[in-house]
Amino acid sequence: MKTDIAVIGTGLSALAAARTIQQSGRQVVLVWPGLSSLYFLFATVDVLGYPTADATEPVADPGGAVARL
Repeated sequence: MKTDIAVIGTGLSALAAARTIQQSGRQVVLVWPGLSSLYFLFATVDVLGYPTADATEPVADPGGAVARL
């Protein structure tokens, strides 16, 4: 299998990263040793660092940024 990027893990951040990578036209593979962490932690929220892939400034107001997603 040929891929451009391997994302380690299947938590919310890893899934979001894999989707963003795929949308940019690259081949991505998710690697995990067992069940996704979403199975155990389905009610958690990961930290939102940047609002968009091309943003240069990190999110200052996570609550407001999540509302705009």
